[in-house]
Formats: sequence, structure tokens, C-alpha cells
Amino acid sequence: MLKITSLFVFLNLFFSVVYAELKVADIFSSNMVLQSGEALPIWGWANPGDKIKVSFKKQEVFTTTDHLGKWSLKLESEIVTSQPNSLKVSSDKTIEFTNVLVGEVWFASGQSNMDWKVKNSAKNLAKIKVIADQADYPLIRYREINTKESLIEKNEICDGLSWTVCNPITVQNYSAVCFFTALKLHQALNVPIGIIESAWGGHPIEPFIPESAFEKHPVLKRELELGRAKNLEGLKNMVGGVYARNESWLPGTIYNSRIAPVAPYAMRGGLWYQAESNCGKGEDPRFYEEKMKALMNGWRQAWNKPEMPIYYVQLPQYDSANWVRMREEQRRAMSHSDTGMSVI
Repeated sequence: MLKITSLFVFLNLFFSVVYAELKVADIFSSNMVLQSGEALPIWGWANPGDKIKVSFKKQEVFTTTDHLGKWSLKLESEIVTSQPNSLKVSSDKTIEFTNVLVGEVWFASGQSNMDWKVKNSAKNLAKIKVIADQADYPLIRYREINTKESLIEKNEICDGLSWTVCNPITVQNYSAVCFFTALKLHQALNVPIGIIESAWGGHPIEPFIPESAFEKHPVLKRELELGRAKNLEGLKNMVGGVYARNESWLPGTIYNSRIAPVAPYAMRGGLWYQAESNCGKGEDPRFYEEKMKALMNGWRQAWNKPEMPIYYVQLPQYDSANWVRMREEQRRAMSHSDTGMSVI
């Protein structure tokens, strides 16, 4: 009887996962910006065998879900538009996203440098408070990602957040670096700008790198082996290792929950601002150059864009030998193709 009951529970769980009503991946929402000049992947889930139609502007594209209910398709590239449009996904029901623009989209990540909010900067600098209080920019859009770490890659973000339009209220919780980057791009290009931000304060680079990218260098490969074994002491003591405080510091765990569910959402490139948690007290900055290369290669592979530009910030000068070494590691990472470093 116990075996029959267990089988019944398993089948119920299985079919509840496989069979579902129409759903679109939660990186999509009203107020989003779609990348101009590139094919636009759209994906989600429904019942196996369901017919799916996606409509945007003058386009209508069709597909059918696979045996697990997954569907994906690509819209043809669109030119920049500042006029709001609707994106509709239809099957057994219709899901409509409104106020959708087409422009430039960037993906931003890192630790607290990148996560530092506009409201915090405004408290310290009167000039920034003035800018924030007047930040009525309907063509700048922002999507924060805020989820726990995961030991396996996730399909969904599941943080309950969505794209927002920049105004004096919403901008307060935007990353300051992301907002001023978006503002600079918007003013220079005069196009809609979308920023997807997945930073997490107080974390090293390792959890932001997909596990597959650790296989190409012996030090990173060893980090991955120790990480999978949850051997925090081994990670701390190895040359070029990481002082992991908990599982959210382990290789791939933030990528799995905050980056993997976003790919392959079309975007122009990536922004990175991090390094303190790889060169602080008890931390080893050696091989950070290789870790940066793994991050870039891993992200480019996830988005299937081998030449995707990724720009990062070098740490400022500081009275610490580890910081000096880190700055040099970051400088060396510029040898990687299609990247650039901002010196502050």
C-alpha cells in the first residue's frame, strides 16, 4: 500500500510540473526593454503539444511545446522604438505585456559596489540627491533580480519582481552604477535603455561563474571539486582559492539562481563590478584574472554570443597588499577579447 501511495504522489508531482497552463519566463514583464538589432528569444511553458503564438508589432511567430511543455521561439530583430507596444503570448489563454520598448539592454552584476542604491548615494552627496529627485526618465527601465543561491541551475527567477519605469520614486532602489550608466547611455544615444541587475553584496566572483567555465583552468577546476563537496576549509586553504562563508559563496550558486534564468534574454552586453571579496582579510587574489576570463566565457556561452562585450571596474587604490595584487589581476584581464576596464 505504501509503494502504491508513493507512486501516486510521485505521478501527481511529475504531471503537475510537466502539465501547466500557459506561462512566460518571468524575466519578461510589462515595462521591459527589448534589445534592438538582434533576434529576440521568447520562451516559457504550457501543456505538451500546445500551439503557441507570440505577437509583437507586425510580427506573429508560432511554435509548439515539447513533451515537457517547454516552448521557445525567436522574433526577428526590431529597430529602436520609444513608442510603447504590447507583446502578446497566446495559447489556451493570452498573456499581454504592455508598455514595451525597443532599445539597448545591459546585464549588470557584482557585489555591493554594483548593488549600492541610488538612495544611499543621495544621502551622502547632495548633487546625486538633486539628480534622483528629478529622475523622470520614462525611457529608462530597470529589472532587479533578488533570489537565494542554488546548487542547481534554475529555469525561473521567482522573486516576484518585474521591470519598472524610472521616476523619482522607483530610482531610489536602483543600483547607483546601473542608473548612471543607463542615464549616460540614454543621453548619448537617445534610445530606450534597459538594465537587468543581479548583484549580491559581500560575495566573491566564484558563485557568479557557471560551473562549466571552471573546467578550463586547474585552479578553478579544483575550486569546483571542493565546492561540490562543500569543503569550505579546503577552498580557503588552497592557492588561489576562496574564503567561502556559506553555500552562496560556492562556485556557480548565484549564477544558477540569478543569471541562468535570464539567458538568453537578448541584450547588448555585460557590466561587472566586484573584487573586494576576493582580496580581503584571509582571501587570496591570485588567479583572479583567470576567474574573470571564466566569468566572461561562461556568460558568453550562456547567451551564445562569443563576442559579447563585457566591461568591468577596477578597484581603486587602497592600503592593502592584496588590493594591489587584485588591481594587477584585473588589469591583466583586459587581455581577454571584447572587454574594457574602467579605472576609478
